[in-house]
Amino acid sequence: MFSPQISRFQLGAVLFFVITFSAPALEYSVPYVRKDLPYFGADGVAGFGAIIGQIEVRGAEGNGIDGFNGHRQTGLGPDPGSPDFGLYGFQDVKDFSGANDPSDNNFHGTFVAGVMASEYTLVSNGVESAPSLGVAPLARYYGAVFDGSGSKAGFLSLNDSMNYVLVTSHASAVNHSWGGEPDSASQLDGATFGEALLLDEYAGYAGKTGGTTHGYLDKLNVIAAGNFGAGSGLLGTPADSFNGLTVGALDNINPLATELFDPGRMPAARIAPYSSWRPVAGGRSGVDVVAPGSNIWSTLAINYAGQNDLIAGVASGTSLAAPHVTGEAALLYGAVASPIGYITDKGTIFFSPDHKLVKAVIINSADKIAGLDANGVAQSTWKPGSVVIGTDGVPNAVVPLNYAVGSGSANAQEAYDELREAGNRFWDMATLLTSGDRQLYTFGEGKFVSASLDQPELSSLTATLVWDRHLDFTVNTDLNDPSLGDVSKDLMSNLDLILQEEMTPGIWADIYLSAGDMDNVEHIFVTSLDGTHNYRLEVRGTDIAEPDLGETYALAVSYQTVPEPGAVMLLSGSAVFLALRRRRAAL
Repeated sequence: MFSPQISRFQLGAVLFFVITFSAPALEYSVPYVRKDLPYFGADGVAGFGAIIGQIEVRGAEGNGIDGFNGHRQTGLGPDPGSPDFGLYGFQDVKDFSGANDPSDNNFHGTFVAGVMASEYTLVSNGVESAPSLGVAPLARYYGAVFDGSGSKAGFLSLNDSMNYVLVTSHASAVNHSWGGEPDSASQLDGATFGEALLLDEYAGYAGKTGGTTHGYLDKLNVIAAGNFGAGSGLLGTPADSFNGLTVGALDNINPLATELFDPGRMPAARIAPYSSWRPVAGGRSGVDVVAPGSNIWSTLAINYAGQNDLIAGVASGTSLAAPHVTGEAALLYGAVASPIGYITDKGTIFFSPDHKLVKAVIINSADKIAGLDANGVAQSTWKPGSVVIGTDGVPNAVVPLNYAVGSGSANAQEAYDELREAGNRFWDMATLLTSGDRQLYTFGEGKFVSASLDQPELSSLTATLVWDRHLDFTVNTDLNDPSLGDVSKDLMSNLDLILQEEMTPGIWADIYLSAGDMDNVEHIFVTSLDGTHNYRLEVRGTDIAEPDLGETYALAVSYQTVPEPGAVMLLSGSAVFLALRRRRAAL
């Protein structure tokens, strides 16, 4: 057992405000993430039925969340008394900071909320504009405010906030646009600071019976990476948690563009200079995906600047990138929330996605963009954090995600298609019981079958494997005891994701591995496959931490095919060309 530290909190936002009344607030960044997903429709992509949480840190600035009862002008839900009141938008916000006032006297919480949930119109010269909509305004949202002083009382207020949004309010995912800057990367190990432990405790793991939650809550925590890119570059805790999803920020085309109609505000396919990116403890990558974060228009708190007629403004920060991805998660949870269930294109009847599957799908569906290497040097294409070549000539992505951009830029349309297994996409959830156990996915069998019969040859694929850290963390609720709590279990299995080719009938060889041992995410992105065109993926349980429980994983896969044997399809931003000598030993 050990006792973690309390981190120093700093708000994850860089502020650049311009006020306007002339047009919708999120017309650039939200379409960039949603692509062609409709807001309304019978298929549920609007987020109906999803329950989402937001946790805000209260500092000296007075941050809270305006989003319910009387705060309709910020556009975060229907008017009280409306027939739709309580069906979507913000339902309630509780203050656990001790101030007993959840309202937002600054801007941050309401601004973050608007990225996910804004739903209002602006009027200019008597003409009503088109609706200004967040990523998933038709989900239901619950908020909580905690004390960010860094005290024991502040930590307990965070625990109370987590319990309120995830247990009492039954949220499936929660947005965390807050964090603290550590002194060194070695502290970002998911265990030094209590906040990262708390997030992993509330996510849980299959078979969990201990800790504060006493069971598997199955929750997805979406976390802002931090705004220290121009300084230390270090991620802010709790972005070092293992079971959460950490989000960095994209730059925009013109960093000086702040006017509402200036096309230079369109997100650019590159990391923002302020977005934290450095490897965390042990050299593992901390960022999972990136999303728009620069010069984002969103809702202002009613009391911002003491004026009630200020509706929207512009700001930048990873605080604003994270809610784009939390909104994407809301769309995925909403897509399966129908009381009659959900039927994928592969015929699977599915009711509620496990948080590992949502995480795997969001990572796997991201658009590949250029990132940074471990030294912060810009790259020309997307590349894993670290690839080593074994003595057998087989590449192994020991750090499978890019340090700065993770798997790439969030794409909700592709994520939705992957969840419903449309076309050449599939997912699976399974459990490995013992070390050495494996599960095989062979092209042409089961779900791994091309959607087009005249395109039988596998040419490229993207695959993401996710599993959970097994953590039992019991919070010490005694205010007079400085200990935050006790960790009685901290275990993590080592799973590997391997691409294999059939060299001769029945003889398979590894040709690409994602087999690092620092993390609980593996990722393969291969854009050129040749040879026999008979391939399979192996999920291998190299080390199962708790054989009595086994290890339950989520696997998301998308792939492309070519019509003729021997043809090669090259995708932009390629990471690896398999013109390497392949091991020809039988497996």
